[in-house]
Amino acid sequence: MPRLKIIFIERSSKPFIKEGERYYLNKIKNYIPIKWIPIKGLKIGKENTFNYVLDKEYEKILSKIKGRDYIILMDSRGKKFSSEEFARFFEDLLNRCASDITFIIGGPLGISKRLSDISHIRISLSDLTLNHQIARLLLLEQIYRAFTIIRGESYHK
Repeated sequence: MPRLKIIFIERSSKPFIKEGERYYLNKIKNYIPIKWIPIKGLKIGKENTFNYVLDKEYEKILSKIKGRDYIILMDSRGKKFSSEEFARFFEDLLNRCASDITFIIGGPLGISKRLSDISHIRISLSDLTLNHQIARLLLLEQIYRAFTIIRGESYHK
């Protein structure tokens, strides 16, 4: 069975977000090994242009990806799923992937186009614009929900 990796750009997190992340990470660990990989984000400044920041974040993210990882980029312009559709998609991945399934969430500045170029699929969590911290929490909840759907557990109704 593959492992899950969630790579994300982080500057800071609110305590309630961190608590929610811990909650869902602990639940997901009951189903699959998971690596939670924060990447320290950069701020735009005189020497750090927008493109420079995105390029540096791309390089840091790329260093955490193995060549055989199945890369899922969280992107507001990506494919939208219902929870049931996501569970079916996710179950199929779990059954056919021998390598890690890697989710990537950008930071406040978004993501480098180069990440889009190397991803296998782009997924959107909502038509709403989500703060990157909320997006992380929502992704974890949906991964947990997918496992409960796959296993026929009562969490999803």
